[in-house]
Amino acid sequence: MATEWRLLYTSAPWATQVSTHLEVTVQQGKIFGIGYPKTATSSLSGALSLLGYRSVHDPYDILPLFFPDELQGVVHDPRIIEQNDALSGLVCLVYRELDRAWPGSKFILTVRDEQKWLASVRAHLKNNATAEGRAMDAEQPLRPFARGKLYDGDLWFDETHTEHYLEIYREFNRGVKEYFRGRDDLLVMDIEQGEGWEKLCGFLGCPVPDKPLPWKNRRSWRRTLRRTVKRWKKKLGLYQQQKSA
Repeated sequence: MATEWRLLYTSAPWATQVSTHLEVTVQQGKIFGIGYPKTATSSLSGALSLLGYRSVHDPYDILPLFFPDELQGVVHDPRIIEQNDALSGLVCLVYRELDRAWPGSKFILTVRDEQKWLASVRAHLKNNATAEGRAMDAEQPLRPFARGKLYDGDLWFDETHTEHYLEIYREFNRGVKEYFRGRDDLLVMDIEQGEGWEKLCGFLGCPVPDKPLPWKNRRSWRRTLRRTVKRWKKKLGLYQQQKSA
């Protein structure tokens, strides 16, 4: 029978003030993928789904739970954590609080080469600066809020801040490893370097599936070429002509 725990959040490292009235009922441990964005967190989430876990990637609904003063009135699902077995991506912002709220959980820190990480962040943030990205931000206010927390207030990529982004990434990884030092509930994985099912399943204590580990958001030269051609067509006024033809 699962042990029930009750805990009141009292602090959060990423917020100036966190509600002391937020109560969470803990029934069983979870799996939290706490790697920083663009470290194959979506691939990890897909892998956990293949293993049979109810897995969700970038659960924006957790943000109002931990930043209630900054996100008053934002519509969200307060049961997002308890309704899933595994959560990856944005949970990196509050891994300490999750550790205290869900004892017995397992944590997975995905990492990658920092220069490749920076290149992915550059592409991701620049894509959010497009008209389409800004329109999505207007419709989903939790998106820009999360980016601001992750990149020290920057919503879009600033080339003059590249070294600062790298330091944010390095410091985050150092902080996670220090926090879990001496414990056996943290797994560090570099999926891009080939670490896959054997390491993940060994950590979780489950059989290795007979299928490749998913690798999502992998940029290919074909996709890059298509996007480049599309941008130039828009600049030349050809894209709209083709759509209306």
